Amino acid sequence: MDTVEGAPASRRSGRRRLLLGGIVVAALVGVWFLTTPDDIPGPGGTVGMQLEPGESSFVGVYGLSGRDLVLESVEPVTLNGLDTALWLCDPIPESGVIGAGGRASLDEHCRSVEPFEPGTVLAGRGQDGHLDQPYLLVEVTSTSDQRQGMCGLDITYRAVDGWRTGRVREGGEIRVSVNEPEEDWFDEPEDELFAACRS
Repeated sequence: MDTVEGAPASRRSGRRRLLLGGIVVAALVGVWFLTTPDDIPGPGGTVGMQLEPGESSFVGVYGLSGRDLVLESVEPVTLNGLDTALWLCDPIPESGVIGAGGRASLDEHCRSVEPFEPGTVLAGRGQDGHLDQPYLLVEVTSTSDQRQGMCGLDITYRAVDGWRTGRVREGGEIRVSVNEPEEDWFDEPEDELFAACRS
């Protein structure tokens, strides 16, 4: 008889433990997601350029975040076979930054250009807007006469002063459109080329 009377109490105790365990797990998951960094916005504009097959241009990506980040990996997301390479420009003081330009722009704006290496620390945007720390360059090389593009950068990163890793798909400031018909250059790029970015 005692065993039968004690059973409901032990079931209630088990339910309480289960409920408490669920609350603890939900709280930990909430903290996990709340502390995931969200520092890199998506593209805010598009750079258009005409390139012959095999011809290259460089696009500066210097406003990734407002704070210093460790870039664990960076992968350009490209369309129609556009070739890319990643570099770091160590800027010449007071020379401005490369928006988009050919190899001559490198000598004009960069003291040195080195290959990008995973684990590189990029400084955040300065308060005054001046840039005196190395920034990312994307070299784009046309591989055909057809329209090609870069949707943005897939980036895995963490804040220098943080412990959590963040990921952004198609982040960075800009998209790149190569060999866009000239009459379309000033149109909004909501056409079939960049529609493929969302698929």
